[in-house]
Amino acid sequence: MAEIEHEVIPLFSTPLLHVNIGALDPIKMAWVNSLKYPDLAVADNDFNFLDKPQLKELKQKINKHLDYFVYELLDVNKNITFNFQSSWLNRMDPGEHISTHSHKNSLVSGVYYMQDTNSAINFLKGSQHLNTWPTTVEPATNDKIHNQYTIDHFSVYPKAGDLLIFPSHLEHNVERNIDNNYRYSLAFNLFASGTIGTDSIGLTI
Repeated sequence: MAEIEHEVIPLFSTPLLHVNIGALDPIKMAWVNSLKYPDLAVADNDFNFLDKPQLKELKQKINKHLDYFVYELLDVNKNITFNFQSSWLNRMDPGEHISTHSHKNSLVSGVYYMQDTNSAINFLKGSQHLNTWPTTVEPATNDKIHNQYTIDHFSVYPKAGDLLIFPSHLEHNVERNIDNNYRYSLAFNLFASGTIGTDSIGLTI
């Protein structure tokens, strides 16, 4: 009797794009180090950081992969454009961490890393994402198989030049900085403009 082959179809997945676009050169990293970082605030209190002339080339690289994410991977109509609403540079001191959060009032978010780090960014399955079991009933597992059906989080240990792009609703946190140096990351949010939907549910932004 022939063995039955099973087909498992991964339905309704959440995309996380991970690509390395190259680290900043030493001159730009020296500039990043020279900026002012107020306590519990971002560099220079600037929330349009990717508009700085020093980051023109980096912004172009990020835009290339944003286009892939929204137009090729997600099949968004090119009549809709995605615009940067904010971008900011974080500096985490040794021992600091970032609590679980998502990015409000945006559709697509991302983060670029300027150096290797031993502290992971963790992406979490939200309580409303019922890909297998409801949160009220979770059968115990053998903890042997870790795949998209069994895990409730996914961790990335970034390398210099890594770029992550994801839907803004995806919850995430950053583990405590266990390195003996500062940890720099550039985060950003985008929103769509154009006509979304058609007919009675169409909306022009």
